[in-house]
Amino acid sequence: MTAPILTAREGALTTVTLNRPDQRNALNLDLLEALCAAIAAAEADPSQRILILRGAGTVFCSGLDLAEAAEPGRAPASAHLVHRTLQALGSTRLITIAAVQGAAIAGGAGLMSACDFAVATRAAKFGYPEVRRGLVPALIMTFLRRQLRERDARELLLLGKLCDATHAHAIGLINRVVADEAALDAEVRLLVSSLL
Repeated sequence: MTAPILTAREGALTTVTLNRPDQRNALNLDLLEALCAAIAAAEADPSQRILILRGAGTVFCSGLDLAEAAEPGRAPASAHLVHRTLQALGSTRLITIAAVQGAAIAGGAGLMSACDFAVATRAAKFGYPEVRRGLVPALIMTFLRRQLRERDARELLLLGKLCDATHAHAIGLINRVVADEAALDAEVRLLVSSLL
């Protein structure tokens, strides 16, 4: 069985990679548990200062694994773990950086929003489409209110439409836009070097 996340350390830097590329890095219970554990482990190590969150394959994260969440009894556990993960990212002493390629949708956009910095490729798409399923992305709103004007946050959440990297950068959802994945790695490294 493939590990749901991959963790690597280099000096004061921990890189955590969501590792379900065949499922577009959808958030299932195993992945969320492993992600919470990885954040806690990095935070507990005094040598660690920065955590980079990335996705394996062509997509950062497509959101909650809807097939798993639809199973009887799984929805409450999923909601609890999403909350725990967002809280862990949003409250850690580590400086957190989301490196986004492809798409960050729903819960994936939530993970990105909970990070201190977000760097994305020009082709990346972002969105909070929960409203189209009759849901309210309430957990994510806490982070969006810190980053966006209220009107921009309402537009993202109430319309549920995807936006491109140029628009996401213009409204403050992401910090930097780069040409492609090679440039994404270089820009994240540059950001890390300026933080250490």
